[in-house]
Amino acid sequence: MNAAELGAAADENLARTWAALGRAMGADVVDDGPLTLVATGIPIAFFNGAYLNEAAGDPDAMIAQAIEFFAARDLAWLLWVREGVAPNVLERGRAAGLHDVGGPPAMGVAPIPQSPPAPPELTIEIATTAAQLADH
Repeated sequence: MNAAELGAAADENLARTWAALGRAMGADVVDDGPLTLVATGIPIAFFNGAYLNEAAGDPDAMIAQAIEFFAARDLAWLLWVREGVAPNVLERGRAAGLHDVGGPPAMGVAPIPQSPPAPPELTIEIATTAAQLADH
């Protein structure tokens, strides 16, 4: 997985995580396009967001959709777009009067390679009794 693929996976993960959290708490969630919109109802911008999960689509339409979505709910919100991924979306957001429309740094790690097999002299047992836990 190269850096661009890892970044795209991190962007999608952020959007999908907030959508899942939002659904679990009964928030309004729209998750059917390049933006995932989550309105929790909490009147703090950090908890209401438009998350770019793919760098495709019409930036003007995306920004208009997000503004309309949150305005209808009278909520402060943030546009989460990682710098360098979709500069046209950030530009359109700023042109529409949005502030702090950048996004978080992507956090990720390349896939971890398979562990080597355990040496034959090593025995791994799961402790399932109080006595085994005490021995541990």
